[in-house]
Amino acid sequence: MLVVVEGDITEAVCAEPVLRVIAQKYGPQCRLTVCHEHADLYTGHPAIASVAYDELEVTAGQYHKIIRLESPSGPMSIRKRVSALAQQIGVNVPDDQPQINLNGFDTLRTQRFGIGSIQRPRLALGLEPMLTEQRLGQWNQICQAIDQQLHGGFVLLAERRTECSTGKNLTGKLMARESASVLSQCDMLITTEKGYAAMAVAVHIPVILVDDSNQNDSDNEFSGIVAAAELSPDVILSVIMSMDFKLK
Repeated sequence: MLVVVEGDITEAVCAEPVLRVIAQKYGPQCRLTVCHEHADLYTGHPAIASVAYDELEVTAGQYHKIIRLESPSGPMSIRKRVSALAQQIGVNVPDDQPQINLNGFDTLRTQRFGIGSIQRPRLALGLEPMLTEQRLGQWNQICQAIDQQLHGGFVLLAERRTECSTGKNLTGKLMARESASVLSQCDMLITTEKGYAAMAVAVHIPVILVDDSNQNDSDNEFSGIVAAAELSPDVILSVIMSMDFKLK
């Protein structure tokens, strides 16, 4: 069976609980292949036999069934996105929290970036793909304020390379699975990007999800995700202080 997951990295993560249910529904004799640009997230998944990164890599005729999960439209929480994907194929997902199955090799691969040497609390910042000068200035202010209050270290994540002098800059360097592995070695994520927030949920670290467009749908969100209405030092510090997160 082939499942083609459409959309960006958010859908790649949110589809995981649905893929588990599909594998259970069709039983152990069903060899499940998943196709997505970020299919490395599914490597080693117990329910998935193989992955493909592009539909051109697969031959449709070799599959007895093809399922296509389309990207849900409109703003919605990560949890509702999982539900929307499940509704497309009419399945119930009892355990709807996404899981990324990392192993020791994933940690070993990311050791070359020196994550373990970054002081605690170790905060990951999930930046926008394209940063304006104003936005970059806001992130720098956040880092300075957190550094003064918590004396923590920073890891910067983004799909595209970003010139930023703060912290360990891994922007534009990581595949999706590597980003998940780096996140798993951090204490918290602060981000404006739901893709990174979904990955943090899947590796069980707390998230501050910033949405200053006033479109944040935080109702019935996964535990560990706290919404922030503004990317400003005062707001972010207030949210951090209100969260009872424990250092690893």
